[in-house]
Amino acid sequence: MREPGLDLNRSIFLIVLIAICIFVAIVWHFPGIFASPAGKDGVLTGNVTIGPLCPVEPCEVDPGLLLAAYNARQIIVTTTTGEPAGSVTPDPVLGYSFHLRPGVYIIDTSRTGVDYSPDVPATVTVSPGVTTRHDIHIDTGIR
Repeated sequence: MREPGLDLNRSIFLIVLIAICIFVAIVWHFPGIFASPAGKDGVLTGNVTIGPLCPVEPCEVDPGLLLAAYNARQIIVTTTTGEPAGSVTPDPVLGYSFHLRPGVYIIDTSRTGVDYSPDVPATVTVSPGVTTRHDIHIDTGIR
């Protein structure tokens, strides 16, 4: 025979456990629900295209050569005062992505040879909790 207080303790434990599970599920589904928007970072992202990579079209490029073209270039982000905020090697498929504090930034590329891009340098504004997109096409000058 069970003691009457034991069932009450078990019931309270189960109720508390269910409440914790619901709380965790809400936080998991809405991660910023308890954070103020002013404290959130923003995301700066975009696609990068590099070309042409051979002087004659159609251009059949070995995947290793394509990857080397991307690895030879960096996407660089600085503050408007010139302080580095980050740099990354772009990916041919995924592009690039930076998590940055809200503010105004300068995005540019490392130059390789006669590379030219009308898309950089550029001034971009990153807002809290917002994804800012800036695509970049790099013209290699190969003709």
